[in-house]
Amino acid sequence: MFPPQFAVFFYGCVTSRAFWRYFARTLLQTKGDTIMRIKLITAVAAAAALFAGAAQAATGFTVNKNNIYAGPGRDFPRIERVPTNSRIEVHGCIRSFAWCDVSYRGERGWIDGDGLVFRDRGRRIVVRDYGRRHELPMISFKFGNYWDDHYRTHKFYRDRSRFENAFRDEDHDNIPNAVDRDRDGDGVRNKNDRRPDNPRRD
Repeated sequence: MFPPQFAVFFYGCVTSRAFWRYFARTLLQTKGDTIMRIKLITAVAAAAALFAGAAQAATGFTVNKNNIYAGPGRDFPRIERVPTNSRIEVHGCIRSFAWCDVSYRGERGWIDGDGLVFRDRGRRIVVRDYGRRHELPMISFKFGNYWDDHYRTHKFYRDRSRFENAFRDEDHDNIPNAVDRDRDGDGVRNKNDRRPDNPRRD
């Protein structure tokens, strides 16, 4: 019906605070037009229900003891320790399946893709193979929105600005510098790039 990537994108929109602030402003603008307000509310509710079903998380399992972090990288705050063979819900992964956005025991965060496997026809397969076969959504990490939606009640949220500056995305490819193998987006991997933060000079 709808590609999983589009479903996850839309579902992320309708579950974000920014979307509902915009929705509220739109409702205020239609004040007095009851029919238009009803149509608007009905359309958003129906679309959210439709895409929510398409955006269901996949179930994976940890292959060893692992940690969930507040972003795709081990330098982000640690959210939760996960034992070996734990059932975990996977919402999607960044490009190359290096890190995946997951839920575990009511917590939301990111886990190293190398520590995840999925069951497929009685076999366990790694996240890269599973993702390609079953179109596991490729998603991006938007620091501000993600932290605002999931970590306002955590103690480390008070250091939000410090972490946001440390994990900026220099080349705007939706992969934070901390885990981006080509930080400046010039096509040369950091380890082979004499100036990995300057796309004009190598």
